[in-house]
Amino acid sequence: MKPFDQHLFELEMREPIQRMRREMIERRFQDSTFGVFPVGSSVQEVDKDTSVLREFLEEVDKVCRGVWESDGEPNTPEFVREELRPRIFAALSDGEQIIRRQLGAWSLSNSAPPGVLEYFERKMLDLKDDLSNRYEIEATRLGKQAIKVNKDSRKLPISSKSHDPEVAKRRAIVRSNRDIDASDLCETLDRSSVRLPAKWQEAGFKSWRDAYKEPKYRSRIDVLFAKDRRSD
Repeated sequence: MKPFDQHLFELEMREPIQRMRREMIERRFQDSTFGVFPVGSSVQEVDKDTSVLREFLEEVDKVCRGVWESDGEPNTPEFVREELRPRIFAALSDGEQIIRRQLGAWSLSNSAPPGVLEYFERKMLDLKDDLSNRYEIEATRLGKQAIKVNKDSRKLPISSKSHDPEVAKRRAIVRSNRDIDASDLCETLDRSSVRLPAKWQEAGFKSWRDAYKEPKYRSRIDVLFAKDRRSD
C-alpha cells in the first residue's frame, strides 16, 4: 500500500482544528453570562461539545479520504483500518482532551452537579463504539466487494490469447499459408520460432513437428490450424 501523505493531511487539517476549538469556546460563551455557566447547563454543554466534536470528525474523515484519493488510490480495507481509522481516533483523542480541560476549568469556577463527568465519559465511550463499528463495517464491506470482483473476473471469458503476440504471429502465418498442409505448416512455424502452447511444452514437446508426430496432438493441431484460418 502506498504511503499516506501525512504532510498534506496536516496542512489541510489546520483550519478545521482551529474552527473546532473556536466553535467550542463560542458555544459556551453564547449560553453564559460573563463566561460563568448556570449549574443546570453542564449536561447541555457536554452535548454541545460532543456535537461539535462529531462534526469535526466528519471533516477529518473527508480530508483523509481526499488526501488518499488525490494520489489516485482507491478505498480499500487496508486504507480504512491502517490510515483512516487511526487518524479519526487520534483526532477524537485531541478533541476529548480539549473538552476535558474545559470541563475542568468550569468545575473550578462553578459548583459542578454530580454525574457530569460520568455523563461525559459515557458520551465518549458511545462515540468511540460508534466510530469503531462504523469503520469496521466499511472495511469488511470493501473486503467483500474485492472478493466478489476477483470471483467475477475469474468467470469472464479468457480473451488474453487474442492479445498474445505468439498467437497473433501463429495465426498470421497460418492464414498466409492456407494452401499447405499441417505438417508443412508445423515446419514453417518452427522456422519462424513460434512457440508451442505452454501446456504442450509442459508435456515435453520442443517443436511443432515433434508434437505433430504424436497422433493425439496431431488432431489438436489440425483443429487449431482450422480455427486460425477462420480467425480475423
